[in-house]
Amino acid sequence: MNLPDCNSTRDEARRAQAMNILTGKDITSDYPKAITQAGMGGKFTPDGKVISFPGNTFLCHIDPTSEFYEALCTVQDKLREHPKADHFTFLPRSSFHMTIFCGVSGAPLGSDGWPEGFPLDSSLDKITTAYDARLTGIDIPSEFSVLPENLFLPTSVSMRAATPQDETRLRDLRAKLEQLTGLYRGDVKSYVFHVSMAYVVKWLGERMAADTLKECESLFEEHLARCGPIRFNAIEFCSFNNMHKFHNIRSF
Repeated sequence: MNLPDCNSTRDEARRAQAMNILTGKDITSDYPKAITQAGMGGKFTPDGKVISFPGNTFLCHIDPTSEFYEALCTVQDKLREHPKADHFTFLPRSSFHMTIFCGVSGAPLGSDGWPEGFPLDSSLDKITTAYDARLTGIDIPSEFSVLPENLFLPTSVSMRAATPQDETRLRDLRAKLEQLTGLYRGDVKSYVFHVSMAYVVKWLGERMAADTLKECESLFEEHLARCGPIRFNAIEFCSFNNMHKFHNIRSF
């Protein structure tokens, strides 16, 4: 009896999910979730202009001297040359990072979750200051290694822990930051780590989306698959006003 190939089944599910994201299948909105007119709660306008979306976060910036950073830049350049490049807005390379845990953010603030223990009228500065104080003297695992797993979309490289020990460190870290922030989103174990290079601003047609995903697989194999393990030994607690720049408050 032939048993189903788990990797093949997982890849098919991933492609189907990517197709839905690129084409907006079953979504009634005219634009992807992060895309709105200015002042309507999004991160970018439909023509790709960055807009205010303040918050705080825990992340690791990609070392600009690393092989991985160079590969990301090469892939981003290839995407800028794509026939449908106007369907994406590209992030500045100085912003390349892997998010460890999303803090409070949004316009209005807290649109993706409000931290427990804070009054609903709390300002971003007040919450950020409280988080920073809680980090003083706290024992948090901050050394781990990751590997690129796939170019899930033209916009984002999915990452995985390099070893089972790294996987444990990362999930334990997310659990500790969940408690520290009071943000309980239920995704400590399921969150997919990733590095974003761009955002989708307009839906693609099915044919173009399918062709784009094939190109993604080729770009991944050519430029990203050989990178790693990518070692991080410090996590940054950052604030931001938009998706183009993240200001380091402290490293730990």
